Amino acid sequence: MDVEALLNLLAKRQINRFLGSEQEVRPKLRNNIDIYSFQERTLGALALSPSMGPVLFEAGRRVALEAGKQAIAILSQLSNYRSFAHASSIEEAKRSSEYPLLQFIYQSTGSGMMKITHFEKDKQIVVEVEECAECFAAGNIGRPVCYFLGGNIAGALQASLNWPVGCVESRCVAKGDPCCEFRYTLSEH
Repeated sequence: MDVEALLNLLAKRQINRFLGSEQEVRPKLRNNIDIYSFQERTLGALALSPSMGPVLFEAGRRVALEAGKQAIAILSQLSNYRSFAHASSIEEAKRSSEYPLLQFIYQSTGSGMMKITHFEKDKQIVVEVEECAECFAAGNIGRPVCYFLGGNIAGALQASLNWPVGCVESRCVAKGDPCCEFRYTLSEH
């Protein structure tokens, strides 16, 4: 299976969860995974090679970009669809059709509880994530580690805005912060 096929599979799984048509893939253990097992993979990859951060970020971004495009195609068919891209304030961004979908996807997948805390149209979006699956309860290891989730949110924002975004994880539970915070800047188009 090539890279595009794998990314499409992961995007399809996110969409199926959103639509409520997710299939159980394991008959006994179901679709759940223990948080420690999940963190073993992420933190283990970073421990073996710190250069894995950008790879994890890009994987998260590409999965969410594809899933986001598919979700927006579904949402835009609704008569009361409000586009995140047309928001000019944080209040309008939170009332968009995409924002509650993002919150639902991240919480229902166990990735974390996300919220936008700053929105500056065409400049910067700041997102906080509580109980981040990549680092919560991992202890203070002195550096941010939430590359996949940061990339995943970047891809979702890129799909919503139809505009590339840059990302910096400014706060991380793995650095001793109370939550993870991602600062997204809109890149040159």
